[in-house]
Amino acid sequence: RGGFGGRDTIVNRLSSYAEADDHTGIGLLFAYMGAAEHVNRHNEHGMTPLQVAARAGSLQSFKELLARGADLNARSWDGRRFHHYLSPNDLNTPKILEVASLHSQMGRS
Repeated sequence: RGGFGGRDTIVNRLSSYAEADDHTGIGLLFAYMGAAEHVNRHNEHGMTPLQVAARAGSLQSFKELLARGADLNARSWDGRRFHHYLSPNDLNTPKILEVASLHSQMGRS
């Protein structure tokens, strides 16, 4: 899946599922592979799975990762947050921003 080969770690699998907008796969990793401790870690490209979902415009995966504890304020290795990866041309960008805003208003990071 996707461009996250190399070391087959849980965070890279989360990133692959996020890129493909496979929220079911993300849920399975949490249920059976202990992904909770990996949700805010960086993949082999220095991004968190939430940032990968934002870059790919993967709305369902973005929602799933937030529900599972992903940090909106996490920074990539080069200092970017999720919103820096959003594409202005992606139809899901406004929806992702709305989800993030609602999540923040509910007192979650």
